[in-house]
Formats: sequence, structure tokens, C-alpha cells
Amino acid sequence: MCEKAILVKKQINIEPLRTALAEYLQRRKMRNTIERQTVLEYVCSTVKPYTAAQVLDGVRSTGFYISKASIYNTLDLFTDCGIIAKVGTAQGLQQFYVTAPTESDCFLLCKRCGRLHRFTDKKIIQQALNRRYQNFTVHSFVLVSFGVCNRCWSLEK
Repeated sequence: MCEKAILVKKQINIEPLRTALAEYLQRRKMRNTIERQTVLEYVCSTVKPYTAAQVLDGVRSTGFYISKASIYNTLDLFTDCGIIAKVGTAQGLQQFYVTAPTESDCFLLCKRCGRLHRFTDKKIIQQALNRRYQNFTVHSFVLVSFGVCNRCWSLEK
């Protein structure tokens, strides 16, 4: 019997991410600034993937001013730290989402509108993590399946 994929709507616990970020910054002798904490709070407040422009607008809508360059640099830093990941869309945009270094993710990406849907399929995750490769151990993975979402499909008819 075929298992159905489950669309994921996670509640994000920010504390482990704060700790991971603080440790990462301390190892690199970098400051844990209010800008970084504000961006972290914003990205943890949404379960949907987001673009850098959406983060910029969202943070600024709270009354906190932050430059565009700071947003891009902070998102790159968070990606290097492993607390967020990015996926490229068919339109060339980068979308980000909160993750963990040992978390595996599956996505459906619409090639028409660029919407990114996160889902969980335990069978796919187990197969990918249990696969053995020569001279390599898999800790996590990201799977992106490209296609057309129902909304775009119905507009084409």
C-alpha cells in the first residue's frame, strides 16, 4: 500500500536554535547581535518557506530597522550554521526554511508559481538515510520534487 505524504506545519522551538547560533558565533569569535536575534525570531515565527525580501519586510514591519545587506548576510550565516537551509526555485529565487543539522526535508516545488510545499514521507526518509555509500555517511538530506501545483494546473485548463 502506498503511504501518503503529509504536508508539514511544524511548531518551531526557538531555544535549541538560539543555543546552536550562540555556540557557532562563539567558535568563530563573532558577536551575537540584536539584529541576528531579531531575524532568528522572525524566521522561527513562520512555518512556510520565505525569501530574503519577505524576511526584510517582516522584520521591518515590527518597527525594527535592518539593512538589506544585513538580512542577506544573516541568512547566509544561519545557513552556514545549519539552523536554516535554502532551496532554489524555478524562477531563480532562493527560499529559506528553518531546519536542524540532522533533520531531513522533502519538498514539492511548483515550476510555474514557485510555491514550495514541505512534506514528510517516512518511507522516503528511511530509504535515504539507510542507503550506504562508499566513503560517505549520510546524516540528513533535502529532496526537492519539481512539478505543477493544483492551483497552477487548474489555471492552465
